[in-house]
Amino acid sequence: MKNRRLTAALLAAPLMLMTLGTATAAQAAVPELHVDSLVLSRGSVAVSSLNTVPVTITLEGSTTSSDYSTYYVEFNRSAGTGPDKELYSTPLKLIKGTINDGTWQGVVNVPSTVNGTMKAVRVLGGSHPYGCSQCGFDAVATVNGPALAVTGVHIPKVTGTATPAAVPVGKPVTIKWKVIDSQTGKPYGTKLKVLVASDSQCTDSFLDPVVSDVNGVVTINDKSNQGLYCFGLPSTPAPFGRTAISVPSATGKTLTSKGN
Repeated sequence: MKNRRLTAALLAAPLMLMTLGTATAAQAAVPELHVDSLVLSRGSVAVSSLNTVPVTITLEGSTTSSDYSTYYVEFNRSAGTGPDKELYSTPLKLIKGTINDGTWQGVVNVPSTVNGTMKAVRVLGGSHPYGCSQCGFDAVATVNGPALAVTGVHIPKVTGTATPAAVPVGKPVTIKWKVIDSQTGKPYGTKLKVLVASDSQCTDSFLDPVVSDVNGVVTINDKSNQGLYCFGLPSTPAPFGRTAISVPSATGKTLTSKGN
């Protein structure tokens, strides 16, 4: 099997039920999952600020493999301008039938940062797809839809800065993260639970929980190793508003990467 690992540089209109035909296998080397239907409980959702809104996913399918007892659904952006480009469901658990021919159900927790249209593109099987450096997961089916229209308002804007912007290895550096309401340009006015990490913790998706001040600011004092510093807002199964900055040597420039 060919495994793919996530990195963290890595989150209404009338009811819409959208059904798929049989999906094709994502790769010939992995067990094929025949998706008979993939249904969302809602076709559109409105989300404000740091909240998430759960949307139920129901998957019906069959497979000759017994490798997987649960699945995940990956959504990618197909339209819109939200800062996050991808979204993952929580584990879809078997609610009817068998692991070879059954119905699975779970939720996708939708943040405001995916403002626009998010489309289901893959079904994943295997270990949890986020937050485990030794876990792998496999694309067992590619799918075409359904789409979820997301109206995000008061979307969080995350910025990260390093002081100094470039610093020799081993010298002190201060990392400052700030979260504001992109619509008002002001802080949310309360302490925020956020996630931060550096270097290998970023690539392995292990972020530590911290609390900002009332201005949405988190300050980290460290010694530079020219590595990554990353940030996220907590959700399940993965953070949203993910942002990363790198701190180069004193002769370089600070590089910033926002979103996925």
